Amino acid sequence: MNKVARRSWLCLMIPLWVSAPSVTADPVASLAASQGHYANLEGQRLGQRELLLGVIERNASALFSQLQLQLATDDIDRQRSAYQPSFFAESRFTSQRSENTASDRLSSVQRLNQDVFREKRLNVETGVRVPVKTGADVSVSWTALKRENNVIPLLNNPLSGDPVNDTEYAGALNLVIRQPLLRGLGNRSVEWQIQEAELNEVLTEQQFRQQLLRVSSEALSAYWQLFRLNQFVSIRQVALANARNIHQETENQVRAGRVPGSAQLESESTILERQAEHEAALQAWHDLQAELRTLLNLSGSEFQNLTFVPTDAPQMDAISAPEDFHSYTERLLAQWPGYLIAEKTREIEALKLRTAREEKRPQLDLALGYSTSSLSTRSRDPMERAFDTDYPTWYVGLEYNMPLGRDMRGQADERSARTRLTQAELDLHAIRVSVSNELRSRLRQLDQAYRELELSDRQQQLQDELFNTELRRFNAGQTRLRDLLEREDDRIRAQQRYVDSLVRYQLAIVALRLAEGTLFNDYGITIQSQRALADASLP
Repeated sequence: MNKVARRSWLCLMIPLWVSAPSVTADPVASLAASQGHYANLEGQRLGQRELLLGVIERNASALFSQLQLQLATDDIDRQRSAYQPSFFAESRFTSQRSENTASDRLSSVQRLNQDVFREKRLNVETGVRVPVKTGADVSVSWTALKRENNVIPLLNNPLSGDPVNDTEYAGALNLVIRQPLLRGLGNRSVEWQIQEAELNEVLTEQQFRQQLLRVSSEALSAYWQLFRLNQFVSIRQVALANARNIHQETENQVRAGRVPGSAQLESESTILERQAEHEAALQAWHDLQAELRTLLNLSGSEFQNLTFVPTDAPQMDAISAPEDFHSYTERLLAQWPGYLIAEKTREIEALKLRTAREEKRPQLDLALGYSTSSLSTRSRDPMERAFDTDYPTWYVGLEYNMPLGRDMRGQADERSARTRLTQAELDLHAIRVSVSNELRSRLRQLDQAYRELELSDRQQQLQDELFNTELRRFNAGQTRLRDLLEREDDRIRAQQRYVDSLVRYQLAIVALRLAEGTLFNDYGITIQSQRALADASLP
């Protein structure tokens, strides 16, 4: 196809390139910092790239999606904290007063007329608990006990000459290991939860990119609608000026007696009609300005005077369809956000299925423990003797647990996880089909819009020539005013039809780039992980 000729009445479009915006970690701070990019003035020049950068930096939906990324990143740290060692400390004071039993009274100690047992105890334990990737839980602690009672003094030998003491101290160093042998072996559930959080972060990044694509598509659509209304206002201004000129010429011809007096009334009525059409176009233009301010998250009270003037020229070249549609589709699917989201969703559901199967396994844990022991009447001795192995205590054991009968909950969880995985696979296939069909549709739409643009351009040229011919005949007194006004109406409709087809072609390009997921590539904008940045180099 040949290029469509630009019309002389179109505004001259000068591309405007802007530098990359600064993106802070806090979107709210970024929003406040970018207030200075816009002034509350009329006629601010606006290019497509500048508009997209403003939307990425300021749009409320884009900022919300950016915050979702922070939440997804925090969830990874939350899951990885399962391997974080922890320090623990516990202390307990106990006071006991109880009556001795008959057995206590018959014992060798209690024969000294001890009917009541009184004791105060202070227990302290402190240590570190460390989860490891084998699934084991390892804890190392030190325990100390201070005990005062009315039995300890009776054990002292008065003949030895030692002072009577009613307090004794005990200490121990403890090592406890619990290692899963079936469920939880290798900490599989924790590892899968970490993988799920990492996949969810990638998924959220793609959702962020998808949201940016959607909002940017809306912004570009509004941009070209503003271009359309700018041209409509210009057309209506020209039509209003022509109506006034025609009215002046009609007055001259009425005074010369070449046309009846009613022609003057008809030309005056045409001026009023053209003025009403011009006012309606201006109102639509103001409404679209408000829509752009909303997309840029600019308050109407602070920027009520801000208006934009589009500066980019529309693309006039034809875009050819790819020769190998299958390769074209596969290449786009590899980077299309919606498809990547579906892929990550399927991987997440596969991890959930593995987790559900893991939870169905019986629990079999190996428990190991070892501790030292020391006893003294001096407070510093238990700490010093805690590492002595003269009086060790150790144990080893197995703990087994499984549901009796059918594990209804575990089976239900597994079935649900399997069903969700099937749904994710169906969704992935449906998206592949949908993208392929939509790309074909967008390519046909683009081709149709370009052919319509060529036809409307030729029609506009013909209507211009017919109007100019009719105007010369009217000035020579060879035709009626009604015929001239009808020709002008035809010319205005042809001009508007050309603008409509020109805008439809631009919107078809935007729709194709949105379907491809390559909308930002044409504007030198790169969406990077966890934030949107623009490439500062000019294309």
